[in-house]
Formats: sequence, C-alpha cells, structure tokens
Amino acid sequence: MRTKYHLLVISPTIFVVVVLLFACNGGHQQNKNTAKEIVENPLNNIFKNAYAKKRTLYDLIRTPEFKEQVVKYYSLEFYKKMYEVVEVVVPISYNSTEDIYVCSGFKAHNAGITEATVNYDAKTNGLDIKLIIDGTRIERSGEIDYGNWKKGYYKDDFGEDILKQPFIQTDIRGTVRSFDCELHIRFNFDEGIRLWITGEYCCYDPMKAFIKIRDNSTNETLSVPIDNIRKDSIFIYNEKGLLMLLAALKCGNTTISIKYNTALDNDYLYLFQIHGPTQIENAIKLIENEIM
Repeated sequence: MRTKYHLLVISPTIFVVVVLLFACNGGHQQNKNTAKEIVENPLNNIFKNAYAKKRTLYDLIRTPEFKEQVVKYYSLEFYKKMYEVVEVVVPISYNSTEDIYVCSGFKAHNAGITEATVNYDAKTNGLDIKLIIDGTRIERSGEIDYGNWKKGYYKDDFGEDILKQPFIQTDIRGTVRSFDCELHIRFNFDEGIRLWITGEYCCYDPMKAFIKIRDNSTNETLSVPIDNIRKDSIFIYNEKGLLMLLAALKCGNTTISIKYNTALDNDYLYLFQIHGPTQIENAIKLIENEIM
C-alpha cells in the first residue's frame, strides 16, 4: 500500500510539472512567434500603431520605420518625391472587414493633380502607393515613364537649339514587303503631328496620302483627316485628326495604316503595330513647360 500510495502522490506531481513545462514552452514559443511576426511584418505594426494614435500620412512619412519600408519596396527617389508632395492630409482610415489601411495627402496650392495615396493590406502585407505629380504617375524608381519618346529642338540658321521650339519624337520599326522601314512620329505644339517613313521601301514624293488606325481589340477602323503633305512628310494639326492619333498612341494595341499614292498611280502601303501605351501624355509634359 505504501508503494501504491507513493505512486499516487508522485503521479499528480509529475503531471503538474509536465503541464507547467508545456505551458511555459508554449508561452515561450508564442512570444517567439509574436516577435518574429513583428520583425518579418513591420508594416502591420507601423499602420496599427499609427491608426491607434490617429496619425496621418504626413506623420508616417517622417518616421524612419516607414521611410525604410518605402525605400525597400519602391526607391529612395520615390520617397523623396512623396515627402515633398504630402502637405494636406486626413487621419488614417481602417477597414476592419478587409483589414486594409488607407491614407492620403496632397500638395497645397498646386495647379495640377499632385497627390499620394497609400493602401496597406494587412492580410497579404501588400503596400501599394500611388504617387501623382502634376497629373503624371511616378514609377517605383521615382522617375517618370516617357516610353520611347525623346525630346529635341528645332535648329536655327547656326545649327543651335531654338529653346522655345521643342518637340518629342518616337520611332516605330516595321517590315513592308520584306523590307525594313521605320515610322517616325514627331509632336510639336505649333505644327501638331508630323509622320514620315524611312527605310529601303519608301515613297519620297507622294501626291496623296491616307492614314487609317484600327483598334485591334475591337477592330474599329477610323480614317484620320490629313492637313498637308510635304515631300515625304504628313502633317496633322486639325483637332479631329490630332485627337484620333493621340488616343491611339495613348492606348496602344493599334495598327496604323499609311498609304501613299504617286503621280504614276502607284500605291505604297505601310502597316505599323503599336503594341502597348506609348506614354505620349507623359512625354508631352517634357515640352509643355518650355513653351510657357
């Protein structure tokens, strides 16, 4: 009986010790997991604390922790631009159903749209920042995407740039009848759009020219009204024609058909594909301020 009693006494003791050890280890593991989550997911902690303290995007931008995350997911140049933009703000909002934090700010006394909007999805740890300066969206690198457009200047009689006459130009390569050719598109506020083609298969002195654009997603085809033809160049400065071409260049997924008709009644037909947006709107801003 003594032995049996002894076992009965020891058994509960062992059980209690085991339970305590398990509880301690479990609590220790839980603390480790919590600490790990904070280290691995600092954004959640940043937004949770900011929301609890009714902070704004203006406050967030000025904290080292948030700056570190913006630089990590975007870039230092992006952060610098964002820092300059955010002046007028409202407190951070939180959607508990979606577990999403939202905050925004914009620049006071600015003519164009200049704002920053931050969305943080706590479920996916996704940080999305939309930064717009003077109506132009800023890339993650902090730069503006101008596509393949390049800025240039018309020259004076001494071959020097006329700074009040800037233009933007892009080039689209194509193949016609197995010959390589290139469509050059130039935009200037004075002359509108100028198009010309260079390459092995060219018509240098057309009598007539016809331009059609086709939206490849809908197959809708439009004829573009032309204003003038000089040697190998087509000029479009009427409002309807400009709007049609600018829309095609903006949206992309478009085919441009150009047909020249010569004095001998020969036709030269060229087809050029624009696969994606050319960033024409951003590119126009390269020259917009220079003519003011």
